[in-house]
Order: sequence, then structure tokens, then C-alpha cells
Amino acid sequence: NASCSPLSPCMRGLVAASRSCGIDRGGVASEIRSRARDPGVTGTSRMGPNIEALIFDVDGTLIDTNAVHVAVWCSVLSTIGLAVAPERIAGEIGQGGDRLLHSLFGPEEARRLGPALQGQWAETYRAHLRTVQIKAFPKSHEIFAALRARGVRVALATSNSRELMAVLRERVRIAFPEVIVTGEDVRATKPAPDIVLVAAERLGVEPIRCVYVGDTPYDAMAATAAGARAWCVLTGSHSEAALRAAGAERIWSDVSALYADLDKLLPWAQRSNA
Repeated sequence: NASCSPLSPCMRGLVAASRSCGIDRGGVASEIRSRARDPGVTGTSRMGPNIEALIFDVDGTLIDTNAVHVAVWCSVLSTIGLAVAPERIAGEIGQGGDRLLHSLFGPEEARRLGPALQGQWAETYRAHLRTVQIKAFPKSHEIFAALRARGVRVALATSNSRELMAVLRERVRIAFPEVIVTGEDVRATKPAPDIVLVAAERLGVEPIRCVYVGDTPYDAMAATAAGARAWCVLTGSHSEAALRAAGAERIWSDVSALYADLDKLLPWAQRSNA
């Protein structure tokens, strides 16, 4: 659909619509609970030993890009004559593109359309990132230095490709940590635990001593399935109720609110640096 290019009024309208929507609507929270009971997808949140590492999701958590994800998916699907409401897509953002298509269209159509659509999505999204304003959420840069000062290890774990992460690095003022796990490093995408497990392994920290910070139920499900804690922020498209239902142990309005609570969350780390 030529009228729905990345810079068109149509795309801008989709971005605005997706930013205003949540998924705390009929049946969605119960659907997330159902997915959470699938073997290998999620476990039970629990209090554990002292935290040694925080692993962060990127889109919707550190950088305000979820609305762009939604708008690009709408545009790509429209090229093959599929009209999907932005709020429907917003509810699926946070898991891998393969699982998103599976949720929207079922397994057979996802297998048939998936490779071409995901390739088209990546190309369109990459072009979009280079031409629109992308911003990091407040304290997304400062939180890494604050954690390192407390002796806490940090990593990123994202469904993005390495190429897309390179583009994001160019566009936002965040000093990314050295350990970055992308969708290319794992077999199964979120809400499977793979991405959290690989990040923990690269950090040299047991998953039970890790926290995964994200903005979607799929982040929370991946964390608990890995045996890590799930902390969430409300800067994505999902409601607090949906995040709780998926296993989030703690929820903040945004990363800056989490940043403000670091001393309370990591009292042993604070004492070790006193």
C-alpha cells in the first residue's frame, strides 16, 4: 500500500494510535496466563538471593520504539492486503516476529508468510529508524553507570538483530553495555527463556541472581521461565494488570523511577560501595 509508507500521515497516525492503546481488554490477561502455563514458557516468580545482574530489554523499556514497531507491522501487512488494527498488533509487541505472526494468523499462515514478512519488516523498520526521531527514556543512559558503580553487572537482551541494534546505537545517546544478546543469538524468541539464559551465561551469573527488566508480558514470561526475576516498566503498550498476570514481581512507571529506587532495591550493593 503505497499510501502507508514509513513517513506518511498514515504511518504517523498508526504510531499515535498504538501509543494510546493497552492490552488490558477482554480476554487478553487470561490469554497471557494461559501462555504462561505452557511448558518451557514461564515459571513461578519467587524471592531469591542477592541480585548480581540486571538484564534489560531495549524497545519500549530503554528506547521509545514500540509505536514504530506497530506502525511498521501495519504497513508491511497492508502490502499483502492484510488489515490488522494497531491495538491488536500492540498486544503482541515484545515477542519475536515469528511468534507475533503465529498469534495473529495461526501456525500455517505464519510459516507460509513469515520469512518474507519478517525480512520486509526488518528492512522497513531499519529505514524508519534512520529517518524519524527516536528518543531514549529518561535515565536510560545513567542507570548503567549507577549499576556498575554498585558492582552490579549489566547486559541487554533484545529480539532485535545486531544490525538494528547498531542503528539504534547511532540514534540514541546511551552507552550500551558490552554484553548484548540479540535474536540472532538464540533459537527460540520471547516468551521462551533463551535470551535471558544466554545473557546470564555471558555475564557469568546464575539466572536466579539476575533480573530481566522489560515492558511486556513476554519479557516477564521469559524472565521467570529462565529462573530470573521479572521487573517491568509501563512505557510500552501493556497494562500493569497484564504484566502482573505474566509474572512481573515489581513494576515502575519508567526506567527513571526504577533508577530512583536502586538504593532500596540493592542495599547490599550500596553498603559494599560505602
